[in-house]
Amino acid sequence: MPITTRRVGWRWQEAVELCVSPLPDDQRPEVADELLRDARSGVTSLRPSRVVIENRTLLGCIIVAKQMDSSWLLQLPVVSEEVTDAECRDEIRRALVTDLATDFDLSDSWIAQILLTHEQESDSRFLTENGFPILTELSFMSATVSEHRPRPPEGELWQSDSWSESIRPRFDATITATYQGTLDCPELNGLRSEELALLGHEVSGPFQPDLWQIYSQAETDAGLILARCHSDESEPVFEIVYFGVTPPFRGRGLGQKMLADLFAEAARQGVSEIMLAVDVRNAPAIRLYEQSGFREFDRRQVHARLGATRYGEPGESPPPAAPCRLYISRPTFS
Repeated sequence: MPITTRRVGWRWQEAVELCVSPLPDDQRPEVADELLRDARSGVTSLRPSRVVIENRTLLGCIIVAKQMDSSWLLQLPVVSEEVTDAECRDEIRRALVTDLATDFDLSDSWIAQILLTHEQESDSRFLTENGFPILTELSFMSATVSEHRPRPPEGELWQSDSWSESIRPRFDATITATYQGTLDCPELNGLRSEELALLGHEVSGPFQPDLWQIYSQAETDAGLILARCHSDESEPVFEIVYFGVTPPFRGRGLGQKMLADLFAEAARQGVSEIMLAVDVRNAPAIRLYEQSGFREFDRRQVHARLGATRYGEPGESPPPAAPCRLYISRPTFS
């Protein structure tokens, strides 16, 4: 029989508990607390989440955390153990995902995404068949600060400025300029305004203005690096959330300069490790990171679905609940 799904409504706390139920016992409380804490504080909204309810019993759910930049972060659909029939379980999961895809297509959001490991092969096939196919993979890399201190290249003179609200327009314009011809998540181009792009990084975790640096030469902005510091198992860690150079300044050593400065700041603050995520298609960036001491420690497949229109263009018809244009954003390490 057809499965009817509905918006989560007032049962969002119960849905979060069901969502985390497949996790190991030691991970379940932390993940649930983070989802609920962010929702209560207004950092995210769980309103797009969908559930299946029969006789007032919650039988299935798919949790969506809508971010302040209008992106959706998905969790895999989960079905209650009370549903024992395998075919019925599959139908509930499929209904949750396809109805969610329809909701997303009708929304003003620009991306819905989820990251999976290679071990989640059956989940990957399921998402691909129901409107959230693979775009690419992310390579997760880290470097130990005490072992690697890249040196800035000689010859070029660069000016750097820390973030402040007064120079937000410079950051807005430069982050957009760095997307031109990039090999790192090129599907992003035109999908959101420069203001939303910057906001997405700003709300991705602890915000420290001194770790947001914009670089210029002869009063022309050339690139920027956005990083944050957080604790990972009680040890402070720097995470690079965005790194980009504008086309006219590529190949002139600015990337090495920005990384060298970040390593120096990490050493000054007593930070032991720097982490990042990069599109596996971006060979030049990976080569630069490896030369600076970064090594891959994990990979994740990215499943995503994009909104139907590009920023600033006339409206188009929503895509069907099937593979469509995609983009990936950087994951957090929290």
